[in-house]
Amino acid sequence: MKKITILLLCVTVLSSIPANHSYAKQNIRTETFTQTTFYESDVSLRVSDIIIYRYRTKNGVTQYRRWNKTQGYWVDSSWINM
Repeated sequence: MKKITILLLCVTVLSSIPANHSYAKQNIRTETFTQTTFYESDVSLRVSDIIIYRYRTKNGVTQYRRWNKTQGYWVDSSWINM
């Protein structure tokens, strides 16, 4: 009779424990997202150069030379006679 009582007690205790244990290890999946950042320097707006004609008169001869106002340099290496 002792064995049956102990067996019933064990069955009762084991049946009261839920099958899905709350202390069970859980697999948690974490996802990493990559952030893409765009900078204004990646995209450049191209503006056409502004060319200015400069004129002068030297020894009675009119000459011209082109100046790149955007870049800041002479386009022509020397003065050109007209």
